[in-house]
Amino acid sequence: MMSNLNIIRQASKEQLLDRVWLEGAICKLGLGKRPTEIPLGMHKFCGGLYIWQYPIQLAPYLIELAGKHITSYAEIGLFQGGTFILTVEYLSRFSPITTALGIDKLLLPEVKGYAEHNSAVRLVEAMSTDDAAREAIAEAKPDLVFIDADHSEEACRADYEMVKPHAKYIGFHDLVEWTCPGVSKVWQDAEGVKREYLEQYHGIQHSTYGIGLVENAYSGSDT
Repeated sequence: MMSNLNIIRQASKEQLLDRVWLEGAICKLGLGKRPTEIPLGMHKFCGGLYIWQYPIQLAPYLIELAGKHITSYAEIGLFQGGTFILTVEYLSRFSPITTALGIDKLLLPEVKGYAEHNSAVRLVEAMSTDDAAREAIAEAKPDLVFIDADHSEEACRADYEMVKPHAKYIGFHDLVEWTCPGVSKVWQDAEGVKREYLEQYHGIQHSTYGIGLVENAYSGSDT
């Protein structure tokens, strides 16, 4: 896995800001294994980092973040950790990442192994409703938080309310995922300047995934 990260670490800035190149790089790093949600021709990319976002959505989202001077990042809901690892590696190419906070109720060996090689990474094994998670977010005051944990409306809203006093930018995953209507409702209520990354691959039966980024209207309200 660590050797695969050289795709990002050794790329030029021009490549990293090129959407087509970055989509291809994400595929090479490895996609989540749920073949019904990706085109047949992309099944060969399943595995590796197990990135559970569409490259056509994730690439423009990352490119937007490249110009935001993000130096601290938190992700709520890591699953197999691919998106967390990619985001940290990508943002590090544009600004030094001093804190990369990962919160999940079950941290897998792949994520723990990455943390052993990156001193900026701090992992908290807890539910996002636990005091340990809340305290970690309040301490880190991350520039960017990506919410991708429990996708019920109640849980997603609780995560949003937890991070909005602290984060400058908040990302949401699964805006148009047909199995997670609650996320869309929370996104609609989020206040601030918004961008959406919703492009779909042809031939997929249902609307899938979708990323939202809001420049948080509440940023700094805790200071």
